[in-house]
Amino acid sequence: MRRGRPYETTLGEETFQTETRHHHLPKLAKASVIEYDNRQGTVRYPGNPIVEQCLELVAGYDLDRD
Repeated sequence: MRRGRPYETTLGEETFQTETRHHHLPKLAKASVIEYDNRQGTVRYPGNPIVEQCLELVAGYDLDRD
């Protein structure tokens, strides 16, 4: 994936949204990375020290390099 370009997937948009809503978001919530309310359809990122450290680590990588 390159910076500034949209994420490309071979999944259709509806399939991508369904998998995100029913699989990925609950899994991230279970790992305490996000807060997810399936009934209201809301996602909240309250902050997570481990995620913040990972983001700082990868921030210096050149994503445009082939």
